[in-house]
This record gives sequence, C-alpha cells and structure tokens, in this order.
Amino acid sequence: MFLPDVIGGVNSVISNVVSFNAELPPFKVVAYSNTTDKREQISNSPFAKNITRISINPRNNLYFTLRKLNKAVTEPTDCIVATDSLELSMVDVLRLPNKLVFMVLGDFQHYYTNAVNYDGIIDKYIAISKEIFEKLVQLLPHRKRDITLAYFPTPPVSQKKYERRTDALHVIYAARLDEQKNVLLLPQIDEELKNRGINVEWTIVGDGPLRSDLEAVVKSKTNFALTGFLGNKSLHEAYLHHDIFITTSLAEGLPVSVVEAMKTGLVPVVSDISGGLRELINNQQNGFLCQSNNEIAFADALEKLYHNREMKKTMSVNAREFANATFDPIINSNKYWQLFAEAAKSEKVKIYNNSKLLLFDKSWLPNSFVRNYRDLKGNLRFLLFKRTA
Repeated sequence: MFLPDVIGGVNSVISNVVSFNAELPPFKVVAYSNTTDKREQISNSPFAKNITRISINPRNNLYFTLRKLNKAVTEPTDCIVATDSLELSMVDVLRLPNKLVFMVLGDFQHYYTNAVNYDGIIDKYIAISKEIFEKLVQLLPHRKRDITLAYFPTPPVSQKKYERRTDALHVIYAARLDEQKNVLLLPQIDEELKNRGINVEWTIVGDGPLRSDLEAVVKSKTNFALTGFLGNKSLHEAYLHHDIFITTSLAEGLPVSVVEAMKTGLVPVVSDISGGLRELINNQQNGFLCQSNNEIAFADALEKLYHNREMKKTMSVNAREFANATFDPIINSNKYWQLFAEAAKSEKVKIYNNSKLLLFDKSWLPNSFVRNYRDLKGNLRFLLFKRTA
C-alpha cells in the first residue's frame, strides 16, 4: 500500500483498513515523504511494524525516484494499492507486472485524470463515495465491473452525552488550515452570529499555511481556541465536549473526521459540495448542508441548533445511527481486503501508457547531474526574484 507520509485522511483510511481485520495477509505500507513538505509525518500507526519510509527530493530525476519506490515492491506477485499518481507512474514507466488497485479517495480532478490515464494498468478501482463511483463509471464505462463503491471503515468512538454546560453553542473544526478548507470563513460566521446575539465557543483543530492569518483575525476574540494538530485520541476526547462539527471546505472527498464526529453524536454543519458530504448528510435530519462559502447560510443553521435543543438532540441521534451503520469497522475493512484479493486474481492484460518523462527525467541521465542542474536553476530563480523585488 503506497501513500504520502503525512497525517491526514489517506493515512486514516489505510490505518482503519488494517486495524479491523483479524486475519490479515502479509502486507507492507510504503510511506513516501517530500523533502520540502514540512507537514507532520505518520506516527503511532497500527501499521508501524509494516511501514517502509522513503524520502523523495522533488528535484531528483523522476526515473530515479520511481526506481527508488520500486525497491519496496519485493515480488512481481505483490498486489500494489495506489492512492496517488506517483505509484501509478511507477507501475507504468517501469512496466511492472504487479496487479494494481487504485483507491480514489477524493472528488478532485487529478484523481479522475489518473483514473483515465492509467486505465490500461489498473486492475480494480475503489470509490469511497457514490458520487465518485458514478463519475468513474461515466468516465470509464467499459470498466464498470472493475469499479466498486466501498465505504471505508471507521473505529467505534465514545458517545457524547447530552448536556448544555453553558448558554453557548460549542463548535469544533478539525481540518488543515488552508484555502481549500476555507477556514477564514469561520470568523465571518462568528461575526454574523454575534450580531444575532448568539454565543458560540469555537475550537479550531489543525495546522497549515493559513494559521497565522486566522490567528491575526481572531486575536481580539475570546471565544476562539486554536489547538494546533491533535492526535486521534485527543481529537476524539475533544469531540465529547462539543455540540457541532463544522466543515467549510470548498472541495472535499468523504472526510473521515466528519464520520468520526457523527459517530460521537456531534451534529455536522457542512458545505453543500460534491464529493461525499451529501451522502453523509440528510439535510435537517442528521445535520445541515449549507451553501458553500456563505457565512449567512452557516449562521442560519447554527442559529436553529442554538434555539432548538430538541432538534439538536434528534439530529445527534440520527447522525450517530447513520454513521455507525454505514461505516462499520469490521464489515467495511473485510470488504477492502476482499477487493484486494480479487484484484490479485485479475486476468486483465496490462496496456502500458508509456508515460512521457521530461528530458531531465530520462533513465539514461545520472540523478546527480539532474539534481545539481535543478538546484542551480532553482537558486538562480531565487536570486533573480530577490534582485527584482
């Protein structure tokens, strides 16, 4: 199983897939990290004993990088589970005979582009939501039998008790602090609610490039707490002290964090966007779907929950029951391993796409030469920018 070596949704899905099956076959997780990516790496994982870490410099010759990744694939009979383009390119460029599963983990164009471009070498596709499944079938109608909808497993969590400790509504956000997650909408929602006389206590869990911007906006507010990144145990404990889970993303797949919050009994208030959120939320039954990037819509939903405790309680029960039934850890984990086993027996004949490598990514160019050239080119660009600035 290949995945980026960073804390996030991909890591959570793979961790849960390997955690809830009592009879796991031999497996290995290959976690690759970009030397320029400073995000927190995977730690305390259930697959810690089975992990191989590979560090990648983006200025390396890509062919060299793919060969480096391929060293983790010990046998031509190994079934490869891919989550992104690097390992797909590895199989294609190196013309590996291995059976290949592609897990499509988000409603993002690059996933669909990869699904189409590497059609010839992929034995089975796993879609984590109905919407992703339907888009894949539309793009690849001739592969419909090889595309499967499989909701990922999520662990059981402690159930939130019903008590309102103060007059305030307690709202938690847990995601990366970046533009795609639209975290700067939260202070705008708070201002709208403040104008309506509604008190909200906000807990912001996560880190990212917009953290300093968010801190600057909320520095005068006493109702915002920024915790930074929290491990799963600490995050689940934090859920128990909140009423609402909010997601303001502009684009999403099917967020593990939302499912886990629903299992706890938090009422989700989320963006009405494609991907998987619409499959989780039955609007005004087990949560709210709000017009994306609209602070008024989010404020309206929170206001209803603030004034109507019975609605909040009913939605909490509905959210928990739906999430527990749909994302059962054992049933869903077993399904994933069944799909991996089916792919391993695939009789599909591979048709390699012969991925085009850039001039400086060719097999015959020494990596040391390519890296030095790109380092020099990067330094020259930096100096030129600094001089013109």
